[in-house]
Amino acid sequence: MKKYLALDVSDKRIGVALGVQGVCVPVVTYQRRALAQDLLFLAEKIQEEHIACVVMGQPINMDGSVGPTAMKVAQFFEQLREFLQQKGLQVELVLWDERLSTFAAKAAVGHVKKQKGAVDSMAAKLILEDYLLHGLKK
Repeated sequence: MKKYLALDVSDKRIGVALGVQGVCVPVVTYQRRALAQDLLFLAEKIQEEHIACVVMGQPINMDGSVGPTAMKVAQFFEQLREFLQQKGLQVELVLWDERLSTFAAKAAVGHVKKQKGAVDSMAAKLILEDYLLHGLKK
C-alpha cells in the first residue's frame, strides 16, 4: 500500500500529514530551524514512515499566478528533491496547488492562536485529501 506525506510549508512552520488507503491524518507541526535541519527532519520522517509520495502544497494566488510565497515553496521543493537524491531516497515528489487550504483548516480547527500549529498540520491533511481526490485522476 502506498503511503503519502503531505507538507504545508511556511517560513516558520511545516505542517505534516500522513495518508494511506485514502485515510489522511494531521501528524505534527514542525517548527522550522535552519534549512539543513528542516531537510533532515523531512528525510527522517520519509524513512521512518516508508513514504512513497510527498505532496507539498504550493500557495498559488487566486488568479492562478505564482507569487513570492509560492516561489519560496517551489524553491524549498527543489531543495528537498536534491537533498533526498543525495541521501539515496527514492520518493515521488508532487507540488500541488493548495489555494484556500489554510482558510479551510482554520475553519476546521478554529481561530484560537494557541492552535496555530494545529492549523498547519490540518492544512497539510486537506492538501493531501485534495490531491488524493483530484490529483490521482489526472
